[in-house]
Amino acid sequence: MTVRTGRPAFLRTAILLMGVSATPAGAIDATKQAVAAPYDSPALSFPENRITLIDAVRLTLLHDPNLKLSEQQAVYAKGTAQSASGQFDPLLDAYASYSLAKTPLNASQVLDEAAAYGGASKELQNKNAGLGLSLVFPFRDGVKVGAIANGGWTSNTYTGGDAFVNDFANTTPNVYNASVGFTLDAALLRWRGSDATGAAEKAARIDWEATELAYKHAASSNVLVTISAYWNLVGAQEQLEIARRTLELSSKNVEVTRSLIAGDEIPRAELSRVLASQATDQGQVAAAERAVIDARVALARAMGVSVLTEENAPLAGDGFPSAPARSVVQSIRTTDLIATALERRFDRQAALKTKESGGVLLTAARINLRPRLDFQGQITAATVAETSLSNSGGNWTFPSFSAGLLFEKPFGNNAARGLVLQQDATLSQRSISAADLERVIKANVVQLTRSLAETADQVARAQEATTLYARTVADENERFQGGQSTLIDTITTRQLGTSAALAYSAARQQWATLLALLRYETGTLVDVTGGKNVVRQESLLNLPGAGPAK
Repeated sequence: MTVRTGRPAFLRTAILLMGVSATPAGAIDATKQAVAAPYDSPALSFPENRITLIDAVRLTLLHDPNLKLSEQQAVYAKGTAQSASGQFDPLLDAYASYSLAKTPLNASQVLDEAAAYGGASKELQNKNAGLGLSLVFPFRDGVKVGAIANGGWTSNTYTGGDAFVNDFANTTPNVYNASVGFTLDAALLRWRGSDATGAAEKAARIDWEATELAYKHAASSNVLVTISAYWNLVGAQEQLEIARRTLELSSKNVEVTRSLIAGDEIPRAELSRVLASQATDQGQVAAAERAVIDARVALARAMGVSVLTEENAPLAGDGFPSAPARSVVQSIRTTDLIATALERRFDRQAALKTKESGGVLLTAARINLRPRLDFQGQITAATVAETSLSNSGGNWTFPSFSAGLLFEKPFGNNAARGLVLQQDATLSQRSISAADLERVIKANVVQLTRSLAETADQVARAQEATTLYARTVADENERFQGGQSTLIDTITTRQLGTSAALAYSAARQQWATLLALLRYETGTLVDVTGGKNVVRQESLLNLPGAGPAK
C-alpha cells in the first residue's frame, strides 16, 4: 500500500490562485506613482502690453491659485465620499495554511513495530492543510449576507524505516473535509436601516456636492476680485491722464506768465505762484504713475500670473462701461433680482447642501439611541472523505446551522446621546448660516440696486460738470492770456476742472464696480457650461435682466 505524502493538488492550485488574485490587473505600484506637479504660475507677455477685461477674467479662471485650492478641496471631498462608500464594498477573504509536525517514536512503539514487521520506523509525520474562502456583501440597510467555503486535509505517516516497514505501518488513510454555506448578520435596532447604516456615506456624498458648488462660487468670488482690480487700474490710468493734462495746462500757464511778466503786465511775484502750481501738478503726475504701477501688479496677482518684469503686468485695454439712465436701473424689479440670486447663487446652494448633510447625520444619531440587537446566523453543508476528496460521493450532511442574538445596552447611553446633541447643534449652525446668507443676499441686492440708480445720476451730473468745467478752463486761460483774468483765478479754475474730471472718473469706476457686485450677488457673473466656468462679455458690462447700456 502506498500513501501519497506531498501537498494535495487542490491546495497547490488554491495558493496559486490567491497569489494571482492578490495583484489586480489594474493595480498601481504606489512607490512608482508620479508626484503631483507643484503649482507654478506663468509669467506672460501681452500684445502692446495691454489686456482686455474678458481676457483678464479668463486668465483668472485658468491660473488663480485660490480657485485651484477650492478645486482641490472638491477633489478631497470626492475622495472622502468614495472612502465612505468603501464600507459597502463586497469583501473577499481567503486563507490557506499548511503544517508539518514530526514526532519521534517512543521505545514501546519501536518494539511493537519490530515485533509486527521485523523492523521499525523512526518518526510519525502529521501533515495538515487548510483552505478557506468567504465573500461578504454588506448592504446599506444593516444586513450582511455571505458565502463561505472551507476545506482541509490531514495525513499521518511513519517515516525513517525501511520502505517495507513504512508501507505496512501507514495504515491510516488521508482524510479530507469540506464545507460550504451561507451567513447572515442583521442589525435589528441600532444601525438598522439605510438612514443609520448608510448615513456616513450619504452625508459624505452631499458634502462632496456642496464643495463642488463652493468651487463654482469661488470662481465668481475670484472673478469679482479680478474685475475690481481691473477697474482700479482703469481708474488709475484715467487719473494719470487727467494729471498729465493738468500739468500740460500748468506748463502753458508758466509760459504765459513769463510772457506777461516780460511785458510788465503782471508783477514778477506771480512767477513763484505759477511755478508752485506747476510743481504741485508734477507731483500729482508722479503719484498717479506710481498708482498705475501698483494697480498693474495688483491685477496680475488677481489673475494668478507671475510678475518678473514690468511687461508681465499689463495695462488695461478697456474703458469703463457706459452707465444707463436712472430710469433703466429703476425699471428692473428688485424682487426678480432676489429670486434670481436665490436660485443661482452657488454658495447658497452649497449652504443648503451642508444643511441637508447635517440632517442626515442627525437622523442617524437619533436612530442609534436604540440599544444594539444583532442577529447572527449560519447554515452549512459538510462532507468527509478518505484517500481522496472525490470519494465523498453523496456523503454530504445538510443542514448544520447556528443562530444567535447579540444584545448591548449601555447604561446612561451618554455616548449616543452626546452625539445627538453634537449633530443637532451642527445642523442648527448650518441652518442659521444658510438663513443668514439668504438674508444678506436679499439686503445686498436691494442696496446695490438703489446704489446703482444713484450712481447713474452721479455719472450723468459728473459728466455734465466735466464738460462745463473744460469750457470754463479754456475760457479762463484765454482771458488770462488777454490780461482780463488774474493768475489765481486761472489756477483755481484749472484745479476745479481737474477735480471735476477726477470725480467723473471716480463715478464711472463706482458704477463699474457696483455693476460687478450686483452681478456677483445675483449669481449672474459666472455661468457653468459643460462643467466649466464661463464668463460672457455682456455679464461684465450690462445690468442683469437689462439690455446693453446706451
